[in-house]
Parts: sequence; C-alpha cells; structure tokens
Amino acid sequence: MVVQSSTIRFEGQQQRASAADCLLKLPRLALMASTRKFNEQTSAIGGIYLSATLSAFSLNVYSPHQQATAHDALSLTLDKLSITASRTKTPNEEEKNKVQLVIVCNVGAANFNYDMRRLSELLTFPKPWYRKVLVRRLFFGDQSMPLRKTSLSASSELQTPTSNRISIIRSSTPKTPKSSSQIQSPPIEWAASCIFTMQWKELNVNAQMSNTMGNTTLHVRQGLLRGHLHISPKRYRDISCTFKLLSSQLNAQGGAISGEVAISKLLVSIRHKKLEQKSPENTAKLEFKNIESRIEWMSRPIFIAKFVDPQIILSDEWRYNRDSKDIVTESTCLINVAGSWTNLEMIITKMTVDDLTKIMKKLHAFFDEQIKNSRMMWVTELEQQRRDAQNRRLSLTFEKDSTIPGIQNIPHAASDSTIPGIQNIPQAASVSSFDSSISEAMSNATSTVPVDHYLDRHWHRVLDMITNIQMTKAFFPLPGTSEGITLTGGTIEFEAKSISLACMNGEMSAPSWALFHMREASIDVRNTAKYTYLDEEHSVVGINMEQKFMFKLGSANLSQSETHDSKAVVCRVQHGRHFMIRNNASIEMWLDSMIGDPLRHLNFFDGTKDSPKHSHNVLELFQFPALEAILTTIQNQGNEPTSDPMENVKSSFVCEFHSAVCVQTDFNAQVGFLPDLLKSYTHSPSDGPLISEAKDIKSQRAKELNPLDPDEKRDPRKYECFRWIVNPKIRFIDRFKWNPPVIDDILRKLQIFDHRTTIPKVMQRGVLDRCDALLAALLENVVIKLALKE
Repeated sequence: MVVQSSTIRFEGQQQRASAADCLLKLPRLALMASTRKFNEQTSAIGGIYLSATLSAFSLNVYSPHQQATAHDALSLTLDKLSITASRTKTPNEEEKNKVQLVIVCNVGAANFNYDMRRLSELLTFPKPWYRKVLVRRLFFGDQSMPLRKTSLSASSELQTPTSNRISIIRSSTPKTPKSSSQIQSPPIEWAASCIFTMQWKELNVNAQMSNTMGNTTLHVRQGLLRGHLHISPKRYRDISCTFKLLSSQLNAQGGAISGEVAISKLLVSIRHKKLEQKSPENTAKLEFKNIESRIEWMSRPIFIAKFVDPQIILSDEWRYNRDSKDIVTESTCLINVAGSWTNLEMIITKMTVDDLTKIMKKLHAFFDEQIKNSRMMWVTELEQQRRDAQNRRLSLTFEKDSTIPGIQNIPHAASDSTIPGIQNIPQAASVSSFDSSISEAMSNATSTVPVDHYLDRHWHRVLDMITNIQMTKAFFPLPGTSEGITLTGGTIEFEAKSISLACMNGEMSAPSWALFHMREASIDVRNTAKYTYLDEEHSVVGINMEQKFMFKLGSANLSQSETHDSKAVVCRVQHGRHFMIRNNASIEMWLDSMIGDPLRHLNFFDGTKDSPKHSHNVLELFQFPALEAILTTIQNQGNEPTSDPMENVKSSFVCEFHSAVCVQTDFNAQVGFLPDLLKSYTHSPSDGPLISEAKDIKSQRAKELNPLDPDEKRDPRKYECFRWIVNPKIRFIDRFKWNPPVIDDILRKLQIFDHRTTIPKVMQRGVLDRCDALLAALLENVVIKLALKE
C-alpha cells in the first residue's frame, strides 16, 4: 500500500494571545505486510512481517498572530523513517514454542526547533481539539454512551451485594472435572526473545531556553540503539542494551549559562543475566573517545577540560567458599568499579565550585518552573473536565433512579454530602494543594539527604537485605559454621597515563597559576563490611568496616632507569609579558597555553621536545619519583550514631619512594605560594576579603570560647594512627645545595603540622567516606532490583 504525501492544517480559531495552530505534512507512506503459517512437518518458519517507510515528514506549531518571518514555537522535520517488524515462530527440539520479535528502525536526518518561551502556546494547542467523549467513542466504542433505561428487576439485581453475586455464580456454575490426560500432561516449553535496533543519521536540536541558556543547539551524528531480551519459564533472563554515538556537540550562547560540550565515539553497554539457582551477572560499561568541555557563567569561563579515552566498567560479584566438608564458610557480595583514561587536562578557578553550584541551582529552578507551569495549565483543564463529567454522571443517575420507587423522594438539588455513598467519591486536589504536596515531598527528600556522610549507616541496610536474600534464595547461601562470615563491599580502581590540573590564582585571565602533573598514576580503593560484636560480652552487634586506599605513581614493571625518573611535578607558572588569550578562544588553545606550553619548558618529560610557544616563567616546586602509598583504616559502627562511647578510627599509612623527592632550592621563599593558593580555594569565593577575615576572627573567638572543633561536632570520631612510615630521601632540584630540609619541615611549610592525624583524617573524610557511600548506594540498588525481580 502506497499513500502519497498530504498536508493538514489545524486552525483553532482562538482569539487569545496564546493561541496556536498546527501545520502537519504527512509523508509519503509505503506499507508492506505478509504472513506465513508455521508448519511443524516441514520445519518452516512462520510469522508476520511488517514494513513501513515514511519520507518528508514535518510538523509546525505556530501562532496565528505571528509574522511570517518569526520562528515557530515548535518545528519538527524528518526526511526519512523506515520501520521493519517481524514476529517469527522458530522450531526447536528443546523449545517447541519459541517466539522471536525483531524490530528495526532507521531514521535519516531530523531537525527539531523548540522555543521554551512559548510553552503556553504548545500547551493550549490541543485544548480546542480535545473532546473526551470523542476520544472514548473512538477507543472504547458504545461503552462510553449512556445506557438505556433498565427495568426494576435489572436494577434490583445490580443492587445485590457483590459478594452474594459472586457466591451465586460460583454455586450455579458446574465444576468440570479435569481428565487424567490434562493432569498428567507435561508443561509446554516456551521461550521468547525480542531484538530491537534503532539507528539515525543526524539529529539537530535548536532550543530557545530564555535567559538561562539562551540559544542552545545540539548536534548528534550517527547514533545506534540496540537491545536484546530473552526469557524462558525456567527463570532465565538475558537482557542487554547498547547505545553508540559517533559525535555529539552541545552549544549554549546568550544566557547566564553558556559554553560547549563535545563528545566523540560514545559507547554505553548494559547487560543483566540470571539463570535458575545461579547468582546474577550485572555489567555496565561507559566509554568515550574524547570529551571536551568549556563552561561559562555570566560570560566568564570557569571550567575547561579535555578527557581522552575515558572508560568505566561496573560489575557485581557473588561468590562463596566451601570447606572440605562442603559447608559454606564465607559468602562475599561485592560491587566493582574500574576506570581508566589516557589523558585528563583541567583548568579551574577560585570561583569554579561556587559557580557550578549556582549553575545547578539555576538549571533546577528553570526546569522546575517549566514543569510547574505545564502542570498547572494541564491540571486546571483536567480538573474542570473532571467536574463537568462528575456533574453529568450525577444528573444521569438522578434521571435513571427517578423511575425506581423510593428514590424519587430524594431532591435533585441535594448536595453530595446528603446522598449515601456520594461523599466517598475522592475529590481531585486543587492546583495549589497539588503543588504544595509536590514541593513538600521534594523538601522532605532533600532534607533527609545528609550533608556529611560521616555518620550515615550505609552498610547496615545492605547487610540486612543481603541476609534476607541468603535466607530465601539458594544461589547465595548463609555460612554454615560458627566462624563463617558474610562480607560485602566493593572496589574502585582508576588508572591514568597522564593527569594535568591548572589552578588559576584568580580568574582565567590571572597572571599566575599552579600546575599539577602526574604520569602513570593509579588509585585502588577497597572497602569491606561485615557483622561483628562491639563488646566483649558479645551482646551488641554492629558493623566492622575495613577500608584501604592505595596510590601508585609509575607502572608495576619499572626498569632500573625508570625508577629515577620523575613521575609527578608541581610548578608555579607566570605568563609572559606579551601573553594574551581571549575568553572565547578554543578549548585546544586554552589547554595548550595553560598546560601544554609550561610542560614543554620541562626537559625530563618524554614527548615534549617541541619548543615553547609562549615565554612563560615556569618554576618547579616539587618533583616526585615513582612511589607506592597505602592507607588502611579500621572502624566499628553501631546501629545508631552515638558519641558515647566515641567511635575510634584506627589508621596505618605506609609510603615507599623508589627515588629521592626533589624540592626547589629557594624553598622557604617560593613554597609559600602553594598553601596560600590552596587556602584561597577552600574559602567561599562569594565572600569578599573583609568577610573572609571577619569569618576567620569569628571562628578564632569561637574556638577560644568552645575548644570543640566544628568538624568534631559533625564527625565525633576519634582518629588514631598506630603506624606511620614515610621517610623519603630529599634533595634540591638544581643540586647547588646539599643540606635539603627533612620531610617534617616540608609539611610544616605546607601548613600541615600534625601530619599523623591530619592526613588520615582528611583522606577518611574526603575520599574513603565518599567512596564508601558510593559503593553502598550502588550495591543497595542492585540488591533491591534483585529482590523485586525474584
């Protein structure tokens, strides 16, 4: 069947300013359908096949009062769309009833233009055309029409209680005994699979987002979405989904939030597999070829970054060990996160964190306002339609019941409260109450999220749910011995070939900045949690948590010559006299000027033999060799966060250096730049210098009056380092002097005085606690989904 293209214009004839009309251009449609019956004797494949091809499709929603040159509120064009669907029944000896559904969709070039400032026009367009009676008649037929008047016997039969009618039907219906052949027949083996594929050539989106993001454009090239689903009655599930994208670019100009984000070669893969009486297998993968980003707030660049070859893989692990007597001794449930990248370059300012927070609040307020306005308009219309329909039902009920004796005495003008049963009809909430309930739920949800995760009991909930699974499921049994344990937790591993971070001493146009650069760096975080007794009498049960943080510079198989090479450097950079860069410069130019050019001044990095383009003044403060650092913390947590007795965090820190740490010769004069810069990043950028000084004076007076540190009020845990091994060899970079400072002097110059307590405390609060919360949240979601599916 072939249908030629046609044009339909919807004119609502509305006089108000927010009126909207629609112009719909239906494409040329080619539809093909075929069927084939399944034959078991010839083993022929039977099924249904459908194919549809559309071309030159367009949809425009515009205002009848607008000028011809004005942009439409909504414009959608599509050059080609083809859909192919098939349902086949494949013969198989194991599965006699195997059905496979295949859907393939190909999309050409699509253009989408949308103006969020004219949201009212889009929402008011369907109102003149929507009629509830017409829609019900089209979809439900005559069931939506008024019923004919019935006799008294019919109405009295309807008034019979539901339970009595059900009992009468059950007693009057004869029970047919099942034959022996039906009872002894084996269950029919069946299987169902669905394959879905959608690919498009080009997608261009142009949205006008008022003064929030201004004119926003999104260009997507060559996308592919593929999904696979296979299920069987033996509790077998195999679900996978893959999303690929060649390139995508997002640009925003003319608003408070502007900038660009470019992505190339995106890959997202998710798979869930579950066999009967087997542990589940869940895997998720996210991979990019390149990510470039520049974010501006109020026309000021605040964040510039480039990410090369990043990828992250998430997987769960369910295993248990048995002894020689085939008794389970240990059950382990872990969530593993592994990531890697080739190169990461970032430029940040003092205002980056504060401005990113403002951007998130601005976006949240903007979309919340759009949703609220659309909800108010639709809820108002639906509320009026509901009231009209209820009034029609009541009037129809009065007209029908007036013929029944005893009912006509009820006045037609009676209120709903005087009619039995009518007062129980639920009334729809008004727009204001609806909005207030939503806002109250949002506020409650946000208020329950703790600001600091120091005292949140993450693993208590996870262990309780895992124990419930162990008691009800066979694929993950409980330990059968008195010494048996159930371990839960996870790992986070990251490997990077190169990391560069430029911290500007002010705005992006600041004359100086600090540059941190690392090569062959890796981080490994391992968390485990288990039940334990908190007292000697074995009467109080809590959670024992062991966390390990491992940081490594240099690969595992270093040669003798590579152990003396520098793997990390900290520099102070000052730009040249005639150096100038524009705010709207490209991302490559920014990164090359602030990071690439200073690295070319350093002669010990491979691959940087090109001469510097700018006359930057680069001063090396530190050079770090290959090293391995391990921080281990152990703590016990009760069911409730209490400060009596105070929880104790025992830590151990061991760092091994493969060569000497090099420092600047004029160490005392130059190293003060670094702590001052880092301290400026910790202060709130929105506060001025006077406010910051006033806060410092106020905090100093508060400490004198109350010796308890504010951090201790939020985190009352006591930190104790029972092992500290950090003793590197130190020498000067230029080797002109031979009396370098010791490690304690360097830490004091960096304003780290009690390093045995400060460093483990900062790492525990800033890294380990947040990794702990992330792993617990991921594993909790996996366990909840598993419990619901089972």
